[in-house]
Amino acid sequence: MTTGYAMPLSNVDEPESLLIFADDPKTIKRLEKHLKTTQVWEVDELIEHFRIVCGYPRFKHLYNYNGTHAERLAAVRTVLLNNAVDDWEELGEWPRVRLSATELMRGD
Repeated sequence: MTTGYAMPLSNVDEPESLLIFADDPKTIKRLEKHLKTTQVWEVDELIEHFRIVCGYPRFKHLYNYNGTHAERLAAVRTVLLNNAVDDWEELGEWPRVRLSATELMRGD
């Protein structure tokens, strides 16, 4: 089993989310090629244009392309995971299976 962030199943229908949660360099390259985008671009879009981290004051320093990619990626992952947990709690439904993005790409 691959370690790393578990993919929120509520986001599986958005292929770019797989790229955000991929942590294996080979998987990232495969996804970037297939999706014709990059992990860096997707993170930048979520922070700068969709303002996904705006509800989290601890991440406000990341706007205007500040911070390293690793810091920005960690912030986006945190927000997406928190949003997924909030959704699951609100719906009262929790997923039965947890897969990493790498496992989803391999078909494990």
